[in-house]
This record gives sequence, C-alpha cells and structure tokens, in this order.
Amino acid sequence: MTLVMDRLRAEPELALAVTLRVLVDALAGLEYAHGLTAYDGSPLNLVHRDVTPHNVFITYDGQVKVLDFGIAKVATSAMQTQSGVMKGKVRYMAPEQMLGEEVDRRADVFSVGAMLWEGISGERIWAGQNDVAVMHAVIKGDIPAPRSPRGSTPETLVAMCQKALAADRERRYPSAAALQQALEEYLAGQSGALTNRQLGRLVSERFEAERTKLKAAVESELARVADGSSGYFALSPSASAHDLPYLGARNENTGGGSGQRRAAVGAAPAPPRWRVPAMAAAGLLVAGSAVAWPLLRRGEAAAPAQ
Repeated sequence: MTLVMDRLRAEPELALAVTLRVLVDALAGLEYAHGLTAYDGSPLNLVHRDVTPHNVFITYDGQVKVLDFGIAKVATSAMQTQSGVMKGKVRYMAPEQMLGEEVDRRADVFSVGAMLWEGISGERIWAGQNDVAVMHAVIKGDIPAPRSPRGSTPETLVAMCQKALAADRERRYPSAAALQQALEEYLAGQSGALTNRQLGRLVSERFEAERTKLKAAVESELARVADGSSGYFALSPSASAHDLPYLGARNENTGGGSGQRRAAVGAAPAPPRWRVPAMAAAGLLVAGSAVAWPLLRRGEAAAPAQ
C-alpha cells in the first residue's frame, strides 16, 4: 500500500478513494483474524499489533491482503513480550500498546485509524516528529484532526477517524467490523467510490512497467530452468519423484542409506547443493502479484480480505 499511495500523492482525491477501498477490505481481513477460534471453539483473541501501510498488499486484480502477522499475539500465547520492549511501529501504535498494557482488537482499529488519517490528509501521520514526541502525544490523546490538502475535508470521515484514534479504547469502534460498516455506509453515498475491479485496473496501469519487468524476469528464469542452462537440475517429462536428488545431501558421503546422491533423469551436472528453482519462481510470481510489497522497510519495522 505504501508504494501505491506514494505514487498517488499528487492526486489527493484518487488517493483518498483508494485508501477507503483498501481499508474497507483490510478491515474485513482483520475481523476474520480477530474472530479465529481454537479447535474447541474458544476464541483466540488474536491481535495483529502491526497494522501499517507496509503490511497491507494490493494485488493486480484489486484484492487486498493483510500480511505479516509476525508479532501477532493470541490470548493463549505462552510467549510474553520482553519487559520494556515494544513490538510494532510507533506511528501507527495504540497508546495501550505503547504503555505495555494488554491489547485487544481495538489496538488494530487504532492503527487503521492512523492509516485513514493519512488518506484524508494526504501526508504521513506524525511527519517530522521523533518517536518520543509521537508517544507523548498519542498517550495524552493529542492527535490533530486530519485536514485534506484539497481544502474541503469530509467532516464525516474526520469524525470516524477521530473515533478510531481515541486514546481511550472504550471510545473507539469496538471492532474492525464496526469501522468497516461505518466506512461502507459513507462510501454508499459517494459517486467516486472504487470497486475492487477498478482498484485492480488502476494498480495495473500505474505499475505496468514494474509488472512487465518482473514478469520477464520470471519467464527468463523458468526458461533457463527448463533447458538446464541455469545450473539447476533439469527433469525430463517422464521423470518421477524417485529421480529427484536426495534432500539435504551436501556431498557424496552425507545423508542416510548408501549416502549416494540420486541424479535426476536428463539432469545437468548436479550442483554442490540441491536447489528448487520452481519454488523460487513460484515465490517470485506470488510476490509479483502484489504491488505494495515492502521493498524497503525504511527503518520501520493471513487472513485474506473478504
């Protein structure tokens, strides 16, 4: 999402329309994650804790994905956050998370509120301020109201944003679904609201060069794998699983059984280590389906959207 919004920064009306469409779908994904249960049906009370533009992907067909649940926490987790260590990006972090208190789904609602703030204002929240100043302001509840660069700010959206960003979690939207519903009701009265298909078309057009370059790189690598020129093993059409090299073998005397490495049918000379180019290519294809991937974390730090 970060790359998409950076590219649309000179078009504030379009950027806001994209933000609203993306946030509605991201909230649906978060609601799904928040509602996950254990095998016995008991709620996991999962909280993402790091909902930021860097962790929201937009695919070329207009689908929105909330990713990177790396620091997500469930109520039954035996792992405890180290004392004095915060997890997540400060600029999108709820005050209770900053204070090391127990967090629930409303912490993620706060983070989405910060993203909504950026969509309305057309700029990064807390731009130019250090983390200490940000924490001081957020904990005190001194979050300025977002103002549109167009000069006309939709007051309904501002009120929704401020509610999502309330310092007191009891005053926020109680769930991702509640904020999602509020945004959908707002969009229902807007003529410029985007559909997922329109979002996908927009992303495909604005990132056509990047998509073409990545597609060419993937196809080139697949072609090299197919003809064996890449140095990876190559299989003939009649090869079976038994023809694959021994997994984990590092040399002729490593591994179980006879220790001998199996050579693939029609294989090029076996490389020093067994590699799986098909998996690498598949990974590139998956990565290529999303435009807003975190190419650069810039020092900042899966439930599918329904």
